[in-house]
Amino acid sequence: MDRKVCKLSLCIFFAILICSFYMLSVGDSGVLLNKIPQPKIFYPKSENVDLSQKGNLEFKWSSLVGSSTDRRFYDFRLYKGYDFNSDSLIYKKEVSPFKSSWSVESNMFDDGQVYTWTLRQVYLSGKSDRSIISFKIHK
Repeated sequence: MDRKVCKLSLCIFFAILICSFYMLSVGDSGVLLNKIPQPKIFYPKSENVDLSQKGNLEFKWSSLVGSSTDRRFYDFRLYKGYDFNSDSLIYKKEVSPFKSSWSVESNMFDDGQVYTWTLRQVYLSGKSDRSIISFKIHK
């Protein structure tokens, strides 16, 4: 009888432990929370970007947050238009985790065209959600 009680107690303990972990990982909506923070975008952030007399466009963001031993890279992507799917992808780069900006030559951009850029942090343990910004080019 003591052995059965011991096994039952152990099962209850692990069930409580698993539920506790689940409650820490799930938000109020019941959706698993992503523990890796999104990068904060600094520039370009506005609707209109003036590229007249400029050789490139510098994209800027906050530096990585988290363990430096787990860092891999930033996943930088540039899309033509508002959609960010594979058909509209025009530029992709894995940027060093020690950088907080990346430049793209201005000849890649068309005057009056809308572009969308996305950025996510990539760690050994996973990826952040994407930070997404759209902007319009003026030359």
